[in-house]
Amino acid sequence: ALEGVNRGHAVLGTSPSCIATNPGDFAVALVAFDAAVYVENGKPQRPVPIDDFFLLPGDTPDVEHPLTSGELIVAVEIPTSAALRRSHYLKVRDRESYEFAAASAAVGLELEADGRTVRDVR
Repeated sequence: ALEGVNRGHAVLGTSPSCIATNPGDFAVALVAFDAAVYVENGKPQRPVPIDDFFLLPGDTPDVEHPLTSGELIVAVEIPTSAALRRSHYLKVRDRESYEFAAASAAVGLELEADGRTVRDVR
């Protein structure tokens, strides 16, 4: 895969060790809206910003997240935002079910009071 052409290559977050895409659909929306996961291991819960949770491959493509032994995800928090209220997720795939995305996007818009001018886009 590192030497050949393959439509399953990642566009963002590649390294010389890994060019595979993340097969999860949920990650796209969580990153777009600044979510946090809460993890617990018998101590008080700790929040992990989603940008810090999904690790880029770098030199350790086998390490996908910062969870340590015994830690468990106990909650996911998505902050309320105006862009979240006007959002959509789209996944393009070859089959209707049980298929990794060929491409996917999560988009949210916050509009000005005029309803036409974009204030924020995620």
